[in-house]
Amino acid sequence: MFLQNLASWIAFSLAVPLAAAFQKNHPSKNDRGPDQVIMDTDMILLDDPMALQVMLEWERVQEDKTQLKAVNINADSKYSAMMTWEILKYYAPDKYNGHDKLPVGLRRPVTDFKWNPTTFRDLYGPKVDIVGEIASKIGADWSGSESDVEEKTEDPVKVYEDMLEKADDQTVTILSIGFFDNLYEFMQKHENRELIKKKVWRMLVMGGDKTPSGSSHNFYAREDGHPDPSNEAAKKTAFVFNNWPSEVPIYFSGLGKNELVGVRLLEATGLDQDPIRRAIVLYNEPSELLTKEKPVHSCPDVTLAFAVGDVDEEWFEDLNPHGKLNMIEKNGEYDGSYEWDDSSDTKNNILLGVKSGETKDFEGKSLKLPDEVGRLVDTFVLKAAQDAAH
Repeated sequence: MFLQNLASWIAFSLAVPLAAAFQKNHPSKNDRGPDQVIMDTDMILLDDPMALQVMLEWERVQEDKTQLKAVNINADSKYSAMMTWEILKYYAPDKYNGHDKLPVGLRRPVTDFKWNPTTFRDLYGPKVDIVGEIASKIGADWSGSESDVEEKTEDPVKVYEDMLEKADDQTVTILSIGFFDNLYEFMQKHENRELIKKKVWRMLVMGGDKTPSGSSHNFYAREDGHPDPSNEAAKKTAFVFNNWPSEVPIYFSGLGKNELVGVRLLEATGLDQDPIRRAIVLYNEPSELLTKEKPVHSCPDVTLAFAVGDVDEEWFEDLNPHGKLNMIEKNGEYDGSYEWDDSSDTKNNILLGVKSGETKDFEGKSLKLPDEVGRLVDTFVLKAAQDAAH
């Protein structure tokens, strides 16, 4: 998912003007100044740390367009926060403990939850790869004490309040690449949604593509990766979508699902201390996936990629120009399933696709999109690691 994501993400960077085309009541990106990004993430598996790596690299190369303002973790594991700090320490020291220190939100009560490597196989059968637990292992390299995590993190609702109140009007991008607990609680507290209407330019959601199943993992899963039998997670997702202000666009994306990422970073020399490279190795160890043919893959980077980068619309298009994503209610309950209503005249639900075209990857080699979007992302991930090492 990671590779696919990164690729999509890079392509996405060229697509921001497209977003502006659908936001008739919003100022263009050039009129607004830099995106003030709040990353809402579970930070448990490999895809979200990779998304953070990509986000930090985009800010490094184009701070005038993209600025990461907070990481809001929609999980309660102390290891998620510890891994976040380890990545910040390596990739952006000033955001870890410098003049630009980044707020990190973490759900309460703080726990010592660790991902069960067999979760996906338990859910989907013996053919599914077992993936390794990484948060506690990467987080173990963080120089702080586990007992300090609660004191050093903030309540996610407060993070949203503080960041939105400080931001200029219509400058905030919310990257939702995890579950919806944080947004649900924030919207419950602020029922008039005025802060969202005034300060948020757009929200990007990992999920919602037109799959045959009509279901996205982040819409119904608990922190342990399993479906929530009480359907509370799905109810929260439905609440967020059903009550989201119509003035603020939501971008849904499933791009990058079939792409692989991580090849070049794994093959590179001199980067053994990079926390993302180490995470790739740990994540893949249980199923012996560390081969050029089958490295790690990741989805959320696709969404992340869209939120950052160039304002060039030539690579992306709205696959549903008049559609709306509806969460399906069955007997008064939600289970995370959804459908697109193509007859709707809703303008703020946007489903993204990649146009055909030619570009160059970050090694300067020509490639064709959408077929080679994974390679585009892959070379950007390596570039991020090389830049951090230097």
